[in-house]
Amino acid sequence: MSYHVSDTTQPLALPEVIINARGILIIVSRKRREIIMEQIRSKYNTRHRQEIVDYLESTQGEHVIVSDVCAEMAKRGVKVGTTTVYRQMERLVEEGIVTRFTSFPGEPACYQYVGDKSEEVGHYHFKCKKCGRLLHISCHEFGHCMEHIKIDHGFEVDMTQTVFIGLCKECRDTE
Repeated sequence: MSYHVSDTTQPLALPEVIINARGILIIVSRKRREIIMEQIRSKYNTRHRQEIVDYLESTQGEHVIVSDVCAEMAKRGVKVGTTTVYRQMERLVEEGIVTRFTSFPGEPACYQYVGDKSEEVGHYHFKCKKCGRLLHISCHEFGHCMEHIKIDHGFEVDMTQTVFIGLCKECRDTE
């Protein structure tokens, strides 16, 4: 796909610069640049990717692992390899559509769909040491604690890499 300045009948308001596939520098209007960038991005919107995104959207923000995605794709009759799922999940993480959480070495990474709300996601991870269940809990009180640690102790906690270990209610009730 080759791009060039073609709409010379309208003045170029706030020109944008694009380098095309041949390395040629071109100047286009902001609107034309948006159209071109959307065309470029759409090359990565494959059927597999769309199926994966559709499934992740349906999980309502719950954590899933790659094997969950593969199982769901098989259930839907979508033939997709595990490597492709990993690759798509990594792209979605890079784009901010999905967050990744790894609780412990050797355990699979968990992914959570956040869509365009990546800045709004604020939850904490809790793992039951008895049943292994991973819970994510939204609670503004932890924000106060994290702010205290940052201000008073000079340490900023990366909550995407933090997990609290304890007992879930169900396991506590059975003891």
